[in-house]
Amino acid sequence: MIQVKYHRFYNKVTVEGHAGTAPKGEDLVCSAASILVHTLSANVGNMVKAGIAVHPVSDIRDGYAKISVRAVRGHENTVSSIFQAVAVGFEILEDKFPEYISFKILG
Repeated sequence: MIQVKYHRFYNKVTVEGHAGTAPKGEDLVCSAASILVHTLSANVGNMVKAGIAVHPVSDIRDGYAKISVRAVRGHENTVSSIFQAVAVGFEILEDKFPEYISFKILG
């Protein structure tokens, strides 16, 4: 099972595990979760380049990801909105495949 935790206050997402719906490279649930992780990571990089966020963390490995960033003062809503948009994607995945993915919002 894939376990996703979204820490709203810290603009942080952690993802652990595998869906196990198919062999590696063929698992569509894992692929969907992976693209959300990579989308968030790319957006964190873009926010840092734009000067609206600092202290990026983008640790992505097989079966694990931690992505976080700190908003620059005055840009909290923008940074939060990007994380929230990806969180909606994880909510949809959990709704469609609750036996393979767990999504929790913390703080």
